[in-house]
Amino acid sequence: RGVYWIGATFDPQPTGTLVSPNGKTVRGVGALVKIRTHANAVGRPFIYLDRMRLKTGKIAFGDFLQLGGAARAGDWGDWPDVYRCRMIADPLYGWTGYRGGSFSKYVSHSDFTKFEMGGVRDSYAAMIDVTWGYQGEYVLPSWAAGKRPYKGPDGYGTAQYWDYVGRVVSDRSIGAKDSPKAFFLARGSDEVAAGNHITHAFHTRGKGVFVVPLGAKGSAASAIHPGGGAYAPQDFGTHLLWRNPGGHPFVTGRLENGARRSVPRMVSESEVGFRHRVTDRAQLTTAAARGCGR
Repeated sequence: RGVYWIGATFDPQPTGTLVSPNGKTVRGVGALVKIRTHANAVGRPFIYLDRMRLKTGKIAFGDFLQLGGAARAGDWGDWPDVYRCRMIADPLYGWTGYRGGSFSKYVSHSDFTKFEMGGVRDSYAAMIDVTWGYQGEYVLPSWAAGKRPYKGPDGYGTAQYWDYVGRVVSDRSIGAKDSPKAFFLARGSDEVAAGNHITHAFHTRGKGVFVVPLGAKGSAASAIHPGGGAYAPQDFGTHLLWRNPGGHPFVTGRLENGARRSVPRMVSESEVGFRHRVTDRAQLTTAAARGCGR
């Protein structure tokens, strides 16, 4: 029903190779962490991840977190909530097109977090600093759930953020994507118009939610998808806002431009990792309460 994972430092060895757009053979992983809750979970299932550090000195591509639940669309009570808290990530890179290697196509589409394992009800992310070179937050409804958003008796699903910074980078030496996306909010504005979207909530309480565009200059909108259509972000220089459809909201709150505003520290290296042995439920819930729930 539920998964707790508190404390981890990753510096993974590669498990395969791909040929990058400029013909270089680069090493990476398909996905580092895969977690799926049961299709018939008892009670409200969840995935709770806290105090994690991703280092990428040995690999160039791959997904970090693939999460979700095995329940079908319509079995809303068995869709999990996902909590992510206190994470720091070094970059992985991505590109489109397959040019060979030991992996199949699409593995080069590196994501920091992706709901690849099935449907998710609500997700919450706080105190996170991630640098990424393809798609950072890809938490929209997954193909594994028929690309349908959560729509239970309590409304539509949400992805909520506090004290978060997404920094986009590229690696031209391997021909990586030169316009990475920190937030992939929907596949297109037509998906939003059709109501097949979740609500992304950027909370201003606390330090705020920031994007640092490529080269730490220019518009934060360059690091957002969709970048066009009726539901593209409205750029006010220091921040982005969104239009919302007549049904459930697409994006609430504001996304700050880290190239135009000073970015506060969201999480320090001393806050990741967990050096304590947890031996009973009381210690576990105390550790969790000091994280995302504090």
